[in-house]
Amino acid sequence: MSDTPVELPVLDTPPKSGTFAPELAELEPTPEEVAAGNELGVAIDPDDDDDNGGLD
Repeated sequence: MSDTPVELPVLDTPPKSGTFAPELAELEPTPEEVAAGNELGVAIDPDDDDDNGGLD
């Protein structure tokens, strides 16, 4: 895994409270959670409408 920090895209409109999910801001995912998320990302093929909910 890379030590490069993840950069999230800028949203068009910030949340009204000014804070994105404050209760989640301090959470650190476990290696198992990161691995599960990575597996899900690999499993979803953005070019395959059958697995990403895209329209035909």
